Amino acid sequence: MIIPRPKPDAPIRLIGFPYAGGGPLVFQHWIDKMPDHIELGILQMPGRSARLEEGFWLRMEDMVDGIVPEMLPFLKDKPFAFFGFCYGGVQAFEIAHRVRRDHGLQPEYFFVAGGRSPQIYNDDQLAIDVQQFNHGTGKAEHELDESEFVEMLKEVNFANNKALFEDPEMHAMMLPIIQADYAMNNAYRYGSHPPLDAPITAIGGRVDPYVTGNHIIGWKEHTTKQFKAHFCAGDHFFMEHQIELLTRIAIEDLEPVVQRLAADGKRHSWR
Repeated sequence: MIIPRPKPDAPIRLIGFPYAGGGPLVFQHWIDKMPDHIELGILQMPGRSARLEEGFWLRMEDMVDGIVPEMLPFLKDKPFAFFGFCYGGVQAFEIAHRVRRDHGLQPEYFFVAGGRSPQIYNDDQLAIDVQQFNHGTGKAEHELDESEFVEMLKEVNFANNKALFEDPEMHAMMLPIIQADYAMNNAYRYGSHPPLDAPITAIGGRVDPYVTGNHIIGWKEHTTKQFKAHFCAGDHFFMEHQIELLTRIAIEDLEPVVQRLAADGKRHSWR
C-alpha cells in the first residue's frame, strides 16, 4: 500500500485499485484532489513500480491470498473505502469479502468505475468476448501471441499508453504484467458471496463496448445498502479523462460516512 500524502487525522482511507496492467501512477492525479478528511491509499501489486522485480499472480485466489496479509495493517488502523478501476473492481470485491469473512472488517463504501459486476464473469460471457473482441483469431486475450495481443491493446485504446507501443524498454517491462492481468481476468469466475453491508456506487462510460449498462447496474445485487449508478462520456478508459467527476463522486458519497464516523466519536471531526 502506498500512502502518497499521509493524513493521520483523516477519519477514512480511500484505497484505489488500478485497472489491469496499471500501477500507482493510475491514481497520481487524485492526490491533490482529496480533502483533508480523506486519506488516499493506492494498492501496489507485484511487478509494478517499486515491486518491479517481484513475480505476479495469474489467478484471483492467489492474488487474494497474497495481498490480504499485506493490506491488513492498512485496514485495521482506520475505516476504509475501496475504489476499483476496471478489473480492479472485482479484485477489490473479492478482497472485501475475504477480509470480512476472515477478519471481521468491511469497507465503509465501495466504488467501481468501468468494471463489470462479478456475476458477469462466467463461461458464456467469455465466449461472447472472444467472438466480439477477437473475431479474427478466435482466442481469448491471454491466448494471443505477442503481436496479436499488442494489436488488441491498440484497438481498445489501452489507457492511451503510447509508451507501451513505442518504447521498447517500456514494452518489454509492461507487456508481461498486462498479459498476466488479462489471464487473471479471464480465469476469474464468480462464486457466491452474501451482499456487502456497504453502499456501492458504480460508474460506466456511455460508449464502453466492454462494460455495458447491465454490467454496471449488476453491482446492485452486491449490497444491502444504497446503490447508485452514473454514466459519463467516454469509452472503456474514461477514468483517465474523468478524474474531476470521479473524485467529486467519491468525495460527495463519502461525506455522510465521514459525518457518521465523527458523530460516533470514532475519529476526529474533519470540520
